[in-house]
Amino acid sequence: MKLDHATELANRWVERLRPGCTRIEVAGSILRQKQEVGDIDIVCMPVLTPVPDLFGDETGESVNELERLIEEEIRDENLQLHIDERGRTCNGPRHKKLWMPEEIKVELWIVFPPSQWGVIFAIRTGPAEYSHWFVTSRQQGGGCPSPLQVKDGHVQHRNTGVVYKTPEEKDFFELLQIPYQEPNLRGIPK
Repeated sequence: MKLDHATELANRWVERLRPGCTRIEVAGSILRQKQEVGDIDIVCMPVLTPVPDLFGDETGESVNELERLIEEEIRDENLQLHIDERGRTCNGPRHKKLWMPEEIKVELWIVFPPSQWGVIFAIRTGPAEYSHWFVTSRQQGGGCPSPLQVKDGHVQHRNTGVVYKTPEEKDFFELLQIPYQEPNLRGIPK
C-alpha cells in the first residue's frame, strides 16, 4: 500500500482507538516514511479504569478500555483478528494483529509495565535489522552496552535487575549510549 493511503488509514484508526488509550502513536514503516507499507504498526498505552466494589472502594481490578474498544470494533466488523497460516490468532494483552476492512494488517503493540514506551516505540519503529542490532549486546556485535539487557520491553541491569525508565525513544537511545537517529535515517552504525 502507498505511504499516503496507509498514513491516512493509520491516523483514522489512531483516532478511533484514542479514547481507550493514555497514549497512542503510529510507528513502523509509516514513521520511517517508506513509500510502500506492508502493515501498520501502532504503539499504545491503554486506559485502565479501576473497578470499585459495592461500597465504591477499589478492588485492585480494572477494565482495559482499549481492549473494550477493540472488542466493539471486532463485533461491529470494522476489524477482524488476523489468522496466520497455521490458523492461530495474535490477540494477546501486549500484541494484537488485526485486519482492517481496507485489507491491511494493523499490529498493536501495547505497553504495560514493566515495559517502557521508549523501548517499545524504538523497537517497533525499526527497521527490523536496526531493532535487532540495538537490543543485542555489544559483545555479540550489537548496540546494547554491558551490563544492560533489553528484556520484555524494558532495559534492565543484568546483575541487579534494576529497570531503567525510558519514557521516550530518545531516553532509550541515551541509555544505550547511541546517538539518536530520526526514524527515516535509521541504520546500523558502521
